Amino acid sequence: MTGKRIALAGLGVAVLLTIAWFFLLYQPAVDEQAALEVETQALLGQQQQLRNQISMLENIRAREDEINDALARLDAFIPVGTAQPEILTQIDAAAQAAGVEILTWTFGEPTPVLDAPATGEPTLVLGELILTMTVEGGYFQAVDFFRRLEFEVPRAILVETVAVAEGEGGFPVLATTWSGRTFALVPPPPALPGAEGSVPVAPATPPATPLPAPTGTPVPETPAAGSGVPLETTEGVQ
Repeated sequence: MTGKRIALAGLGVAVLLTIAWFFLLYQPAVDEQAALEVETQALLGQQQQLRNQISMLENIRAREDEINDALARLDAFIPVGTAQPEILTQIDAAAQAAGVEILTWTFGEPTPVLDAPATGEPTLVLGELILTMTVEGGYFQAVDFFRRLEFEVPRAILVETVAVAEGEGGFPVLATTWSGRTFALVPPPPALPGAEGSVPVAPATPPATPLPAPTGTPVPETPAAGSGVPLETTEGVQ
């Protein structure tokens, strides 16, 4: 019996040691290995993202000249500021090349374009200017002028209306009046009073105007009770 008890006690100790080994050594090692595998997968994903970014940057560096040329064309297409002298110089060059003469021109004030995308500059928004111009020349010269306006003028111009009339010198000279829009990056307009973010100010209350004293026969004062002054009566009144 003693040997059996010793064997059972040894078996129990072995079981306890096995359980302790599992919970104290094996299971923590398994959990740590699983955490390391998850971290390894995350690092591999970050490594792939970095490789993609490096490849993109290398592509940008290889196309640096092309990108700079595109940015320069975009700056000329939609410049910062209205740049009215520059666009007039460009249009005048197209008019001279086409053989027409600019008679009149007017620019409107820049106004923000509704629902325009962000410009990337917090102090600038996309604005549009209304441009109206009258040129004089022959029919084919006017057609050539509008062709040059589209393909040779670097500035973005959207022609919306064209009206043709006989010129001052008579036919075949024509006076062509056209209206359109050009675009630029301009500062946003100032916020209107009462707009979102502004604190409304209550109007000041004007001082009260004293009422004029009533005119006519003054009403006699009623003597105080017990003063001994008799009350006056009106004749004919019962």
